[in-house]
Amino acid sequence: MKVTKINKNIPEGLIDAHNQAFHDFFLTSLGSKFLKLYYSTVLKSSKGLVLCLQNEKGTVLGFAVGTAYSKGFHKNILLHNIFSYVWVLFIVCISRPKAIFRLLTNLNKGANNNEDLGDYAELLSIAVPPQYNGLGYGKLLLQAFEDELLNLKVKKSALTTDYFDNEGVIAFYKKMGYEIFYDFTSYPNRRMYKLIKNLN
Repeated sequence: MKVTKINKNIPEGLIDAHNQAFHDFFLTSLGSKFLKLYYSTVLKSSKGLVLCLQNEKGTVLGFAVGTAYSKGFHKNILLHNIFSYVWVLFIVCISRPKAIFRLLTNLNKGANNNEDLGDYAELLSIAVPPQYNGLGYGKLLLQAFEDELLNLKVKKSALTTDYFDNEGVIAFYKKMGYEIFYDFTSYPNRRMYKLIKNLN
């Protein structure tokens, strides 16, 4: 079992792991085609990082996805892959037009905070399927993600997480050295925290 930095193609097991870990989340509701496109365009970006924890059989036990520089990252990958996103989102739009508005509205979560300059790396998604919870895989992935950032001479890392009914996750991030930066409300009415950590 080891954490591997993905350089070429998103493993199929990563999408499965996402769907298992985040089955009730908004991005999951956009479908596996959208998820594969999203994670693939993060990987393709020069600032993107994709890490997978896999066993000796190649089964994905968890993953961490992020960017070495947060400011404008999502707008950048959208603009550089506009035709791919338009096609996938067109299919979504047929049945759920409001989903597109929500997605575009939340491209830069919390960016309206005047103190948030976006001058940090950001963990965009970290997931461990429920059957592997409690085995320390999340900690292993987060440490590997931060190690990659340190190799890139990145000084700060941030992430967002839910404000309500999320005490265990918040406690985990605090134990890993993250501090609350501020809270904000994303569309339509989801209150969230942005946390940040100095890596050096």
